[in-house]
Order: sequence, then structure tokens, then C-alpha cells
Amino acid sequence: MKTYSLLLAACLFGAAAFSQTSLSGKVTDALTGDPVMFAAVALYKQGVLIAGTQTDFDGNYAFSQIDTGTYAVEASYVGFAKKRMTDVNARAGKANRLDMEMSAEGIVLETIVVCGYKVPLVERETCYSNCYITSEQIRNLPTRNLNALASATACWGSPKGAENDGGQDIHIRSCRSCDCGYYVDGVRVPCCRPTECEEPEAAPARPLPPALPPIRAKYFPNPAAGPFYLRLEEGISRLAIRNPEGKLILETGQLDVGDHEFNAENWTPGLYLLELHKDQEVTVEKLVVGR
Repeated sequence: MKTYSLLLAACLFGAAAFSQTSLSGKVTDALTGDPVMFAAVALYKQGVLIAGTQTDFDGNYAFSQIDTGTYAVEASYVGFAKKRMTDVNARAGKANRLDMEMSAEGIVLETIVVCGYKVPLVERETCYSNCYITSEQIRNLPTRNLNALASATACWGSPKGAENDGGQDIHIRSCRSCDCGYYVDGVRVPCCRPTECEEPEAAPARPLPPALPPIRAKYFPNPAAGPFYLRLEEGISRLAIRNPEGKLILETGQLDVGDHEFNAENWTPGLYLLELHKDQEVTVEKLVVGR
């Protein structure tokens, strides 16, 4: 009987040892109920980041093989307010579940003032790409020839013999003759012969070189407010992080396979570009830094 009790206790202990504690759930939009794809989900224990992941196309996330205890789970995504759940109890040997709903974060826009604007009809001392002449000015001119009317505006050159050539030619500063366009009462009037406006035959397109596969890497949490991690599935020769203006924020040499920690605590909130270099291959990823 004693031997049987010891054997039963050993079996129960082995089953408990092989069972795994996990935490999973789904992140959805609180307003529509739709899944929030690629949201960054971070797992904290006593204020220390333990692990991070991203939601899939259905908004699901999962942390496997975690220790028993109390955790805090935080979900973040651009356009949504951060969602943080505290006192999340992970029971030993259980598949614990925690679903979260995220609310859209409002954006305050500045006031836009629309002022009235009147297009000047004729400005003879300056040159514009568009020039106007009014019906009153046309009535006061001693001609009704279209080219002669156009030569009265500031942008047009004075064609030779505009009064006598029957409106066959006009010269525009820095333009070919067939680049001009006349609009009379909103109707376009042709200004050149069809043969002058024919487009040159386009050169045959060159085939594009085959695209290189992206470097296999993951980074989390995204958005980041402090430490973030870069998980490489293959080594890289160089890492460069730039802001949207192209300024180099951080640069490293060779990085091996595994997790690498960086700190964005003192970075200005915004979008950053991660350049992963491997020989001649370059993969660019986006990282959002918030507060």
C-alpha cells in the first residue's frame, strides 16, 4: 500500500511538472468590436518587462511558458489609447485568458481659417503660368485676333506679325508653341497643329531586378516608451535607426541571432526607421515612440 501511494504521488508530480502556464487573449476595438491587428502587447511583472508580442490578423496574442504569479498586461497601437490591465493572476498549469478592449484616441485639430481670394485678371509687371484677360479689356483692344489678345498679357511673348499671320504662331517664355492652351468662356481652343503635339514614342520598360527577401526580425513593444527589443532570426552586419528627417539616432555594428535590448526613453515621440543591413541587403522597419 505504501509503495502504491508513493507511485501515485510521483505520477501526480510528473504531470504537474510537464503542465505549462500560459496567458492568451484577444484585443478588440471597444466601439466596433473588430480585432485590432498588429497591436503591441507587453507583459510586466513587478514593473519589469518580461515579454512582448504582437496580435495577429484576428487580434489574438499569447504568452507561453510563463511563471506563476501576478502580472500587468499593456496593449498599445497608433490611434488608440493605451490599455493596461493590472493584477492579472496567472494560475499554475493553466491556460489563462485575458481579453482587452481598446478605445480610439481623439486628435485635436487646429482651427483652419479660409479667407476669400480674387484671382487677378491681368498683372502686366509679373509673369504667371496662367494669365487672364477680361471681356472689358477685349472690347477696348483694337483687334479680335486670338494671338494678339494673348500677347497683351504678361506671360506671353510678342509674336512677330500676330496681326497678319492669321493666328498661326505664338511664343511663350520657356515653352514650346504647342504647350500653350486657350480657354474662351471655359471652352478649350486648340493652339497648334496636331502633328506638333504628338508625343514621342515611349522607350520600352526595363525589367526590374528580383526583390530580395526581407531580413527575418521582430521588434517589440511597438509603440515603445522606453526599452524595446529586437529579435533577430539571422545575424546582421549593421543596424541604423533614423528619425523621419533622416538624422542618424543610433548605429551598431554586427548583431548576432537572438534578442537585443535598446532604450528609447529619451527619444522624441514620433516615427523612426530601423535599417537592418546584411551584406547588400537592406530591410527597413517602422518603430513608433510614444509616451
